[in-house]
Amino acid sequence: MKIFNILLLLLVFCSTTSCISIFQGTRSEIRLNGNMNTPVNVAAGKDCFENLTLPCTIKVKKKTKNLLVYAPNYEMQNITLKRKFNALYLLNYVGTVGFIVDACNGVTKKIVDKEFNVTLSPSLTIDAGYMDVADYYYNQDKEELALHYIKKAIEINPLSKRAYEKIN
Repeated sequence: MKIFNILLLLLVFCSTTSCISIFQGTRSEIRLNGNMNTPVNVAAGKDCFENLTLPCTIKVKKKTKNLLVYAPNYEMQNITLKRKFNALYLLNYVGTVGFIVDACNGVTKKIVDKEFNVTLSPSLTIDAGYMDVADYYYNQDKEELALHYIKKAIEINPLSKRAYEKIN
């Protein structure tokens, strides 16, 4: 019975090793500074934050690589998030469950810079920001996300020549 208890305890220890996702979470706070009077939108992978007033703080997934900041009548700003290896990931030393969970959640790397200045340039067309985001996702072979932003561009400007060219 004593051997069984030791084996059971060892099995539980190996299968429930520390998961950095539990202690640090799967999202990081990012601070966006700026002095625009117009609300901005931020696309972070599949997450979209709309009608943000700068300065603001958003929580993005740790596996996010880029933030796309856009607003009607403005060009899009692409912010690349610098990430580095999270040494705490190595604390999953015994079992493979922690390694797998943390790798899937993207916590093997952490975001280094957490504060950015947003400066959007004025555009000649109202749908430019949405179409810039659509182009970005289209070039990344993420057509579903690209179509989402093309539809938003058409909602804002039903005569958007650029949006209809992209669909056809």
